[in-house]
Amino acid sequence: MIAAYWFFLTGVVFLAGAFISKTVVTAPSGADICMVEGKDRCFGEVSSVYIFISTLLTYLANFVHLVFHVSYMTETPFSETFSVIPIFLTKTKYGNLVILRTIILSLLLFITFIIIRRPGRWSILLGVILSVFLLASLSMSSHQAQKGYLTLPFLFDVVHVVSISLWIGGIFFIRFCYGFFLRDRGRDLWEIFLSMLKRFSNLATCSVYLAGLTGIALAFIRIKGFSILVDTAYGKTFIVKAVIVSMIFVIGGINKFFIIPALGKKDEADWNSLLKVKENLYRFITIEAILGMIALLITSLLTHLSPEG
Repeated sequence: MIAAYWFFLTGVVFLAGAFISKTVVTAPSGADICMVEGKDRCFGEVSSVYIFISTLLTYLANFVHLVFHVSYMTETPFSETFSVIPIFLTKTKYGNLVILRTIILSLLLFITFIIIRRPGRWSILLGVILSVFLLASLSMSSHQAQKGYLTLPFLFDVVHVVSISLWIGGIFFIRFCYGFFLRDRGRDLWEIFLSMLKRFSNLATCSVYLAGLTGIALAFIRIKGFSILVDTAYGKTFIVKAVIVSMIFVIGGINKFFIIPALGKKDEADWNSLLKVKENLYRFITIEAILGMIALLITSLLTHLSPEG
């Protein structure tokens, strides 16, 4: 069940990061219109296919997690779960949220298919809106939503989830869909590469500040005593997550304050030195993406644990 939610959560985070990054990072930088070597398509078209596939996989993960969740919550044998699902969907709050998520994902599937066939600004913006609503649905099923949707903890959680998605989801998107610009050793696309990098760095910086501030606030709200940290599974798991996230913060800081400024000094360094710096950036972004996956796995586990132990 946790693994299924992890796949679902990772998909949702990627989709939001992808749509927003496509709007404010890759498209404005010119990266989307560059042609992919060996293919009669540009990076914008190829990345749209990846977004569609990710939406489809997220859709499937949503359903798989529902089956496991219903079986666990209703104590129904797995073979008989499908007969209980209709009642669970219509009679429980979580079931209603699953219906909402399924509707949003269905619309995203339609939108991403349209983007592949005929890309347009309106369809990308609609994807941004739908993916943000999908993120909000995660907060609606969190511990912070137990006292309603108009409370400060819930609003903090929404901002936290969205900022994490802009940051981690954006890293996934840039690393796996636009990795060519990180690996390319030529000079022709250098300015496009730098433009894309600086735009994403600015987006990630704002996201990191929001994620950090709201994360600290939520930690004080959720964990009401030191004993919870050391005596409960939730607290110990939270500590592990804090360590992983701190590592991502450090790597992101190295990229922001050392590597990216070094790449911008093209006239002050020889080409081979720049390429070595670029290789380090590629390596650090890959590590960030891997640590992001681990952080989301731990988040999935925390979602299924109670702060009260």
